[in-house]
Order: sequence, then C-alpha cells, then structure tokens
Amino acid sequence: MNNNWIFTTQTCFLTGGQNRRFGYGYSSFKGKRASVEDFFETQIAEVEGQMVAFFGVFDGHGGSTTAEYVKNNLFKNLSSHPLTDADYLAEDKGQQKDAGSTASTALLVENRLIVANVGDSRVVACRSGSGLLQELVKAYGVAAKSLILFKKTSRINFACFHSFKMQRVM
Repeated sequence: MNNNWIFTTQTCFLTGGQNRRFGYGYSSFKGKRASVEDFFETQIAEVEGQMVAFFGVFDGHGGSTTAEYVKNNLFKNLSSHPLTDADYLAEDKGQQKDAGSTASTALLVENRLIVANVGDSRVVACRSGSGLLQELVKAYGVAAKSLILFKKTSRINFACFHSFKMQRVM
C-alpha cells in the first residue's frame, strides 16, 4: 500500500468537540479523485437515560447514495428502533441499486465501546500513549460479523477511522 498521501500538502478541515466525559476530533480532506462518495458522522445524545456517542466513516462505491443514506440514518435507527421490512423497502424504492458502502463505526455507551466494520474499512486504537496502533476488529469475509466490546477498565486514548478515497481520519 502506498502511504504517500500522508506527506502531501493539502487543505485539511479539522474540527471536533467535547463534553464532560470525553473529547473527540476529526479531519477531512479531498483525495485525488474528482468525485467524493464518502461521508462521516458524529452524534452524541442521551438515549434511554444513557450517554451515547456514535462515530462512523462510510466509504461509498458505485455512487454516494448508500454512504450518504447510512450517514444520515444509522444512528437514528439504532437509537430509536430497527426498521421494519416494509419501512426499509419503502425507503429503498428509487435508490441506485449498484451503489454500496463500507462502514467503520464506534458506539460509546456510558463506559462501553462497541466497534464494528463492514467491508474493507478499519478501526484502530492507540492505548495509553504506547504510540502503537492496534486494529480493533479482525478482518473477515463479507458474511462474517465483526464486533468488539471493550470493558469499563479499558482506556482508549485514540481511535482512528480511515477512508482512502476521502482521506478521512476521525
């Protein structure tokens, strides 16, 4: 893999936020391609009396439709209720059928961090100033489920979501 993009000079948008419990930040800059099919999302909300933070990077392919839909709907659907088949099918009408998306997500519920990915996007973490990156979810085939849960005693100082097309790091 060619990592030359790390050393290029480009305009980079850096932002973030914090609350009483944690701080977060993200950065985004456009890669060399003319089209952008990638999105990211951060949401912090109280859900059923618990503080919930959602972070995700969605790498679209075959168009931006699916990645944008996931960005706009995944947290809302996770925090309210699962869509019924009828709701999903109604929303699916008229969508671009050959579009898709990878996803790298982290859901922080109080003191538990749940990380999942779909496709070739990955989530990594750096623990307690070690400077070493650790992949949080082992790569599996498309049909495999990928999920990791950190217990309350684990401390995550840095988590990284990356999409090569948009060169996004969160």
